[in-house]
Amino acid sequence: MLVTGTDVRDALVRLIRVGSLISILGAVHVLTLLLDWVSLLYDNVMAEGVQGYDLPSSFVFSLIAAGLAGASGVLASVSASIKVLRFAVPAFALSGAALAILSPLYSVLYLLPSLQVEFRTEVGAIAALFTGVAMAGGGAISTMIGLVALRPESRPSTYQPYQPMEVEAVQGVAISSPAVSPEEEMFEELLREESEETSSIAARPASAEVQPRLTPPPQIPQAQQPSQRMECVICGDVIQPGSARNCAGCGAPMHRECVETWRDIGGKCPTCGTQLS
Repeated sequence: MLVTGTDVRDALVRLIRVGSLISILGAVHVLTLLLDWVSLLYDNVMAEGVQGYDLPSSFVFSLIAAGLAGASGVLASVSASIKVLRFAVPAFALSGAALAILSPLYSVLYLLPSLQVEFRTEVGAIAALFTGVAMAGGGAISTMIGLVALRPESRPSTYQPYQPMEVEAVQGVAISSPAVSPEEEMFEELLREESEETSSIAARPASAEVQPRLTPPPQIPQAQQPSQRMECVICGDVIQPGSARNCAGCGAPMHRECVETWRDIGGKCPTCGTQLS
């Protein structure tokens, strides 16, 4: 399946939205530290509530998780590298989600039981665990976008390098010609035909009855004027004046932005297969 420039732009928009959502979840996770995570019990009577920031290990885990979630959102919004977006954003999001989930579980399942105190889990720990799971879901979505929608397309190239042609000049000298357009080839052919006919007429003896017949040179078709409406071969949209790039191999028009995005994911010219530079 060919990944077009429009598909890449849509995937980047989705990745930016997911990164922003992960950043918001990281901020909400930090706010849960202000809530009661557990309540200490003495003889089944609640003595006092313990907030998340009162638990040192959970406090550190939550702050690191929020920092990683914020980093994933910033990278998704400002980075111009497809490779960074494919791997760094999901890595930061999933790492932050793992620490966010570990933060309440560590305190509830290991720290407080090891202190041999009776406690009751409160809404703060549940909210912290929920935000961690939500961050993990956002990280999984960003991973799918990076590995599926932004993967580089590996297609076998059908492009054949140009082989210089040996063009016979009018004087009969063989010269090596660079890339020649069809109009120039036709012009050279007409010159050769005219030269051969002129030589054959000059070789015949002059006669009063026989008049040299010189055929007028045929009209050389002029090169077609390029269409004023150019469409990008990558995304299919109309190219505005001043924002066009052309393929070095076949001259196909493209948007400058599409060329930069297409080049980052290892794409080649959809028309001739030339590696975009």
